[in-house]
Amino acid sequence: MQKNSGHLANKSGKGLEHLVEESIRDHGFECVFPAPYIFPMEILSQRLFAKQIQLGEDIYGKQRKFDFLLFSPKHNSYVAIECKWQAVKGTVEEKLPFQVLSINNQGFDTIVVLDGNGYSKGAKEWIVKQAGKDRVLGVLSAGEFQKWLKKWG
Repeated sequence: MQKNSGHLANKSGKGLEHLVEESIRDHGFECVFPAPYIFPMEILSQRLFAKQIQLGEDIYGKQRKFDFLLFSPKHNSYVAIECKWQAVKGTVEEKLPFQVLSINNQGFDTIVVLDGNGYSKGAKEWIVKQAGKDRVLGVLSAGEFQKWLKKWG
C-alpha cells in the first residue's frame, strides 16, 4: 500500500515532536497530566511541561492547540512550543502566517521549532524574521532548540 505525502509528513512531524519532547525531558522537565490540571504549574516550583493542550484561540476564534507548554521556575514563566516540519515542498509553509498571527493573538510567548528541508527560502526567511516580534520568542531548528532549552530551563 502506497502512503500519501500527507501521511508521511504527519509521521515526520510526530518524529519532530518526539525529538523535542525527549529534549524537554532530558533537561529535567516533568510532564503534567492530565492537561486540565496544568495551571498553576508555578505552585510546584519545578520544571514542568504539558503536551498537546488546548489554550487560547486562533485568529478565527477557534481553540488553539500547542504541542508543548513549559514552565521554568528559574524564570517563573511559561513558554509554548510549536513544532513545524516540512520535508518536501507543500502547503505547510502557506500556513505559517496564520500560525504567527494566531501566536500573537494568545497569551504565551512561543518558540517555533522549524525543521525539514521542504520550506522555500522565502518562507523560511519570513518566519525567522518574526522571531522577537510580539509573542514569537524564537524560530529555531531542533538543535538550536536544545541549546535554548539548556539556557532557559
